[in-house]
Amino acid sequence: MLQTMYKWHKWIGLIICIPIILWGLSGLLHPTLRLTKPVIGAHKLAPVPLDVKKVAIEPYSIMKLYDIDEVRNIRIIAMKGRQYYQLFLPNKGVRYFDSITSNELVNGEQRYAEYLAQQYLGNERVTIYNTEQITEFNDEYTTINRFLPVWRVNFLKDDALRLYVDTESSRLAASVNDLRAELLWWFGALHNWSYLDKSNLPRITIFLLAMLAMFILGLTGIILYGLRYKSLKQATQRNTAYYHRTVGVLISVSMLMFSFSGGMHVWHKLTQDNRHLRSIDSNFLRTDLSIGLRKALDLVEQKGSVKSVSLVNIDSQPYYRFVHMKGNLASYVHSQRGEILSNADEPYAKQVASEIAGLATTQISSVKPITRFGAEYGFIDRRLPVMQVRFNSEGNPTYYVDLATGKLSAMVNDSKRFEKFTFRMFHKWRFADALSKNGRDAVIAVFILLNVLVVILGIAMYLSKRSR
Repeated sequence: MLQTMYKWHKWIGLIICIPIILWGLSGLLHPTLRLTKPVIGAHKLAPVPLDVKKVAIEPYSIMKLYDIDEVRNIRIIAMKGRQYYQLFLPNKGVRYFDSITSNELVNGEQRYAEYLAQQYLGNERVTIYNTEQITEFNDEYTTINRFLPVWRVNFLKDDALRLYVDTESSRLAASVNDLRAELLWWFGALHNWSYLDKSNLPRITIFLLAMLAMFILGLTGIILYGLRYKSLKQATQRNTAYYHRTVGVLISVSMLMFSFSGGMHVWHKLTQDNRHLRSIDSNFLRTDLSIGLRKALDLVEQKGSVKSVSLVNIDSQPYYRFVHMKGNLASYVHSQRGEILSNADEPYAKQVASEIAGLATTQISSVKPITRFGAEYGFIDRRLPVMQVRFNSEGNPTYYVDLATGKLSAMVNDSKRFEKFTFRMFHKWRFADALSKNGRDAVIAVFILLNVLVVILGIAMYLSKRSR
């Protein structure tokens, strides 16, 4: 029995040795990516209160003047001391109009993207030499960045800094320079095998088989050398085999942790993450905005200054949605009748989540605002604030929706929760957070190097026996 297990351990180790070495050494790039992030002025911009005095021309009048029959949404943005309407058209186009003069801003999307990038950089004097809209994820701007479409703004700097900005939410999506781009490429190629990504299923199948082999390797190592370590220690000289078995026993649990959590993570990749494509689809006619924006703002002024505005459709009725500076409090005003809808975030969140999920609102068990990242809804999900909507359905699905855009930010069910837990604890070792990020990463790095060392010692053992 043990002899058969030993043969399996040896041959699996030889087959899987290269992937383990590649995964281990490339895994060291992950903390390196965090430590080598480009230094910029800000990763989040302070909210600016909307200047009601500059709302001189109503959106209704703008749409009539420029023969625009309907829009998907309207925002107000501030740029270089002026205020503009940002009109999102049904054909996915975006146009900008001065809220005082009604003049259209030529190349408004590009100019606003460049303005945002300069604000995040914290320096308006650095020359911009290229701006391009990105509509698909790629090796540099990967799916983990979530936002699409975005604008890539390239600055004329020694490190070739480029910032990716989302003009729909005014958020910074990613910051990359030449060093980070190089590290991202190597991490993608060696850790994620991105060169096999032409077809997702074959890559994931190979990954899962390799992870399973790695798990069996660690498990058989524990049985062969861990349970019989005392007798092996007495019978073995201090040679390559001794060190392979000794170090292997010490790190075997970490190998099981890395392989199991990695396998679970990859298994969930079989379901395509298309959250950036999932949103509610509402259009608003010009006649839906018969109550002026200025009047609607006057109706909610007692709740404090407003930092953002958008259009939402609640029960087939059009509303202005205002978010106030204080406490992210939201006010809803009917854009045809001027009626104020109180405490509407919860019913609107139910409507958005229900439509995206394809589940009835009667199946909703709870709704609550999320203003900070946590274990279930983490930094990797990117958007804040969002509303958490839980359903009483198979797998206990929970949808996190961005009410400002009507987009899905994340969906988590029981299976995904388990995967998130294993990945956080067994792959990223978040149980060691008390050591600080650098301390935790240092401990992980030591165990990664020991795993690589065990594999190298195992190869050396095999070659030594072959030569004899």
